[in-house]
Amino acid sequence: PYRRVVVTDGHQDLVERLTEPPREPVTHRRGRPVVFLFPGQGTHYQDMGRALYASEPGFRAHVDHCRELLRGVADADASEADLLGRTDKVCDTRFTHVALFVVEYALARWFADLGVRPDAVIGHSLGAYTAACLAGVLAPEDALTLVAERGRLLAGTAPGAMLAVPLPEDRVRDRLGRHGLDLAAVNDATSCVVSGPAEAVDALTAELAAEGVTGRRLTVSHAFHSRLLDPVLDRFTTVLEGVRLNAPELPFVSDLTGDWADPDEVRRPAYWREHLRRTVRFHDGLSTLYGDARLRDAVLLEVGPGRALGRAARRHPDRAGRLVVAAMPPAGDVAREEPATALHALGTAWAAGADVDAELFHGLTAGDRVPLPG
Repeated sequence: PYRRVVVTDGHQDLVERLTEPPREPVTHRRGRPVVFLFPGQGTHYQDMGRALYASEPGFRAHVDHCRELLRGVADADASEADLLGRTDKVCDTRFTHVALFVVEYALARWFADLGVRPDAVIGHSLGAYTAACLAGVLAPEDALTLVAERGRLLAGTAPGAMLAVPLPEDRVRDRLGRHGLDLAAVNDATSCVVSGPAEAVDALTAELAAEGVTGRRLTVSHAFHSRLLDPVLDRFTTVLEGVRLNAPELPFVSDLTGDWADPDEVRRPAYWREHLRRTVRFHDGLSTLYGDARLRDAVLLEVGPGRALGRAARRHPDRAGRLVVAAMPPAGDVAREEPATALHALGTAWAAGADVDAELFHGLTAGDRVPLPG
């Protein structure tokens, strides 16, 4: 029952790490459930996924499979995109949408191939498409079609801005009407994100600053989940009507309702039309996950770039000691940290009690085991 994971690239580093206390002690429980969290746009970074692509053949195979699928289902711009966060494309919504989906999908499949399979999934905005794909609502080629078209359509909307506000929803809602803004997301009980024209976001930022409240502008070029998207809703609905939507085969929390996804609703194009426009209810989704007895003591694995969803999961009042693990480094960290971060997440899930196929990971058989200490 006593387990520890260390990711190291050499003997001396291993010795030093083993003499230090664990940063976050892990309690092992056999068969511990796992929940995958998939982040949305705004968490991406330059060269996202590139180091992992170079070091992990399983991850690379799934990225390459998505690249092949894109040639048949996406528009010309998306099919030419560098899927691993190339510098000149990383902030272009047409490419960021596709790159985020591919990196998250490939990483989720890499974990699943090695035995860490989710018992439930939840996504945040664009991340909901990865969650839906893992849950069987969308085939990978259909998810890529929707993600590519979503990015293309949103890139054609009027430029806008998004602001993270460190105030609860009820203290922000009354300001939205007079500024012409929309509530884009509620990520935890004490903060939310507003969205709309840049000048309106500037006005709200100044109003909050005068009250001693500091908002943070997100790194996006458009106002997602705002009225600025209304002109493209009908065109996106037409695209939705051309793909097959299935009932979930895996428990799937809706970030539109904040509750378990209704199997009938997620099969309707109207659901995904509303998902594009309405508020992301991620905080409510976490409440649903934490309130489910099937997921007691679950490992929450953030499968995608950044730490935003993990921070929200840790701050939630119902967390009750559940383990939250990041699978990729945040923006600003060097991309070479990707392999170490992913391996640490894999090992931490194993240490906590999730199933991991160690022989498959190492390419070993049972006869290759070495008794320790030697």
